[in-house]
Amino acid sequence: MATVNNSQRRAGGPFFVAQKPVADVFGNHVLQGLLVRANTGLALAVTVESGVAVVSGKTIFVYQETYSLTAAHGSLDRKDLIQVGVGTRTKISVKPGTAAATPTAPNPDSECIPLAIVDVVANDTVLDYWNVNNDVRPILVGPQNW
Repeated sequence: MATVNNSQRRAGGPFFVAQKPVADVFGNHVLQGLLVRANTGLALAVTVESGVAVVSGKTIFVYQETYSLTAAHGSLDRKDLIQVGVGTRTKISVKPGTAAATPTAPNPDSECIPLAIVDVVANDTVLDYWNVNNDVRPILVGPQNW
């Protein structure tokens, strides 16, 4: 890989020269987008927005699409995991959790990273925005002015 000396810096902005492939520098992260939203009022379904992620050294480009969840349990809550990975045929997959009195979300599959955890409340037939937790996405944050 080419190196850059001080005389080649552009004025006024920070930069870095990656000495490793991008995937090695960034690890497993969401680079852009991939926000998961509940399809409020439209059955048990979520929409994953378009975006880009790096998983297991591979860059994954995803277009917006809607994914259905399995029906809610009659009396117990469940936590489903929305994940992106290189091991899944469609890149995005829904991994249903187990219904329980105190449910926990399943772990991501190998070569996958989590995008969201969806709370599927007992007997629900639709989701609301508060049912989706996007705080599980490993997001790459660069320096200011990057």
